[in-house]
Amino acid sequence: ISERLQKHRLIEKQNVLHLKEYDRDLKLKMLENHIQESDLQQQYKNVLNKDNVIKFIINHKNFYPRSIEFITDSEYVNDITPSNFESYIYENFNSPQKIWKHAYNEQIGDLDRFFLSTMISFGSSCSIRYLEKAFIARIDYEVLHNNLVKTFDPFYSSFRRLLGGFIMYEYHDKFESIKFINPSLVDFLLLTLRENRLETLRIVESTIFIPQLTTRLYPIPKASIERGFIPSRLLKRLSNNCEGFIFYDDADYFTMAMFLISYMKNKDCAKAITFCLNNVKDWLRLNAESDSIETLMNVLSGDVVYNKNEIINIGVSIYGPLIIFVEDFESIINFQQQME
Repeated sequence: ISERLQKHRLIEKQNVLHLKEYDRDLKLKMLENHIQESDLQQQYKNVLNKDNVIKFIINHKNFYPRSIEFITDSEYVNDITPSNFESYIYENFNSPQKIWKHAYNEQIGDLDRFFLSTMISFGSSCSIRYLEKAFIARIDYEVLHNNLVKTFDPFYSSFRRLLGGFIMYEYHDKFESIKFINPSLVDFLLLTLRENRLETLRIVESTIFIPQLTTRLYPIPKASIERGFIPSRLLKRLSNNCEGFIFYDDADYFTMAMFLISYMKNKDCAKAITFCLNNVKDWLRLNAESDSIETLMNVLSGDVVYNKNEIINIGVSIYGPLIIFVEDFESIINFQQQME
């Protein structure tokens, strides 16, 4: 809250100790404490104290304080009969959607949900620097298109509310990153997006970095091309300024080119594709770090509604790497014939 303290960015100077794995004794103690302090009726506690139930809980991959809280709070289990309580425990640990659904819908606000949606578009973790920019872009989108009233410092407000319950902060050698606190939360968010087309559309239209598009929403195919729906607002932004989406380096120029070829039907994108591929400076390093050449060949020789002559004119940007990395020259000739 203090403006003077905010200027010192204390978040960069704090020390955080992460307990990444609880040992068995600690898990058992945590469970016992929750049961003891719980307001559940005794017949529910008797179920929780059964040896097979205790063994299941403390050995489960989804063991986490929130999951323990969920099965020991009468607010969550008051509709469950004691006879069905054991099955309820198994179900929520094996498929913890209900646990995260309650927290997601009831315990956080819209800005926090925008934060999580933006973060999931990057994958399971992200640089805090780029996440902040992408989140602010999402807020600006909501202000422009959905009449959101912008609050003061929305990124760090949501960051502080979500820290510890939904996300983890890591700081190593001046590099700040955020990751989701549990893999089951990632599964829940992905399921939520699959079921909510409108939210997915809003994420797509507010993206500002190429990894946001290709990590989750529009994966680059390796063997075949399945065109996805590109919203008109995003299409216009990509056509006018694809370079504005470049996240980091050669890999992002390459990924943008593959994205445009794979998903864009507009033939005017040929210049943008040429621009991106010509900006790849180090093909040797790029190929060593990824399967870029294989992807390039599969995409360009696929069923693309495109003026392929425009792509061929890129010249050494494509055929140089192919000659260097593909030992089967017959496949190169076949590839070139497909392109003609």
